[in-house]
Amino acid sequence: MSRSETLARLRSALRGRQASELPEELPQLPRFEDPVAVFCEQLTLSGGIVLDSRSAGLEDCLCRVLTEADAEVIFWEEEETLNNHSIPYKILNHSAFENRDLVLSNHPNREVRLPLLLATRELTLSQVEGVGVSAGSAEVGIAETGTILFRSGRRRSRLLFGLPPCRLTLLSASSIVHNLSEAFDAGLRVEESALLTWATGPSRTADIEKRLVTGVHGPGTWFVVLTD
Repeated sequence: MSRSETLARLRSALRGRQASELPEELPQLPRFEDPVAVFCEQLTLSGGIVLDSRSAGLEDCLCRVLTEADAEVIFWEEEETLNNHSIPYKILNHSAFENRDLVLSNHPNREVRLPLLLATRELTLSQVEGVGVSAGSAEVGIAETGTILFRSGRRRSRLLFGLPPCRLTLLSASSIVHNLSEAFDAGLRVEESALLTWATGPSRTADIEKRLVTGVHGPGTWFVVLTD
């Protein structure tokens, strides 16, 4: 059936009907006694893995990510990710954080020690395709659904967000809000963003034979590490 035929049928079916009155007040959105705990619960239900560096320590959290991802390298999106979460680091060469480079930290035997020692690798599609774990920072977390906001733009590569099989997201506990309305009021800096992505847990789809498959349109494993 063509588009015009479909629209004609809809117009015919709706002819003479009156639209419902719009509500005078919007429904109350949920608020929680402990939004951080609710966020962790909801994200876990959607298949994400939440680690709390405030109690477990950042080094131990990163070690667990590397162990479960069977990787020894973390690729970081930008220097701002480390600075925003007060992660100490040292740059091993002067070309780090240039637009042509991937920034990485090596962790032989999956051991993590601070400060992180950062090196660079040329930013090419083939190099990104070989990334096992990518790490970035979330702007906001929503307790109601366990959703986080990822902002692309400037050095934040969409490829690093979507191609690697394992994603590590750093999220400040103070950035977790109660509901979607509060998230939009949290200062998203839209003018600095090429793309805003709302993500709830690992990528998954059931389009094929109604069988749930993870990792098709993005990372199959998603860690969120809470920081101060």
